Amino acid sequence: MQTWYLIIGIGTLLLVTTIVNNIAEAVERKAREKKLKILRLKRSVDNLTDFLEQFKNYDIPKEIEVLLQNEIFSRLIEIQAIDKTFNGIADLIAESKTDNTENIEQQEINDLSNMPEPELQKKLAQLRQLTKYIQEIPLLAKESLKSKLDYYDILVIYRFEKLSHFYSKEARQALQNSDYKLAKKNMEQITGAIALSGYSSPRLAEINEQALLMIDEILQQQELFLLQQQEQDLENETDNEKDEDRRS
Repeated sequence: MQTWYLIIGIGTLLLVTTIVNNIAEAVERKAREKKLKILRLKRSVDNLTDFLEQFKNYDIPKEIEVLLQNEIFSRLIEIQAIDKTFNGIADLIAESKTDNTENIEQQEINDLSNMPEPELQKKLAQLRQLTKYIQEIPLLAKESLKSKLDYYDILVIYRFEKLSHFYSKEARQALQNSDYKLAKKNMEQITGAIALSGYSSPRLAEINEQALLMIDEILQQQELFLLQQQEQDLENETDNEKDEDRRS
């Protein structure tokens, strides 16, 4: 009988130990998952904040600025819901509530299409990164009423509008200097980028059509310029022949 009691006691102890270990493992796994989720959210907040900072004082679409602000705030709220003791979370939330449009009239808003070309290309690359990132992350903010595709459209169209404004301006400047090769090259920056993007929309088709029309105009002006040059050369040649006749 004592042997059976001993066996039962050992079995009970083993069972309790197993249950305790399982509970401890479950608690540890839950804590680990909680920590990983917070880290993912915090990394996302950092990335979104970086994008917002990159385009601070630039004329990005208002919908995108609001999207970034709302997504940052929503992620901070979720972090707080998971762990109210997360270091500095209250301060981060309070900071994110600050109206970023405050004193907007006192801020200088930079138009990307007026930037030097290296700065423009840098910002266009950052826009491509932002577009890709928005497609990859879940939108948590209830205020993010548009679909990812809508935000994608806004960002892509904005990027190509700025590209078009810049290189069209450069092409017109080249035309004024009768540099038709450079003017055409500038416009082909637009058509080439659109072709490589693989993206299509009515607005993008319109931008591409405008660029193609500008290229046609450049070629026509170049042809007219060459004809005028030929006429001028012929006229100069005739004048030279007359001068030679007079001298002879």
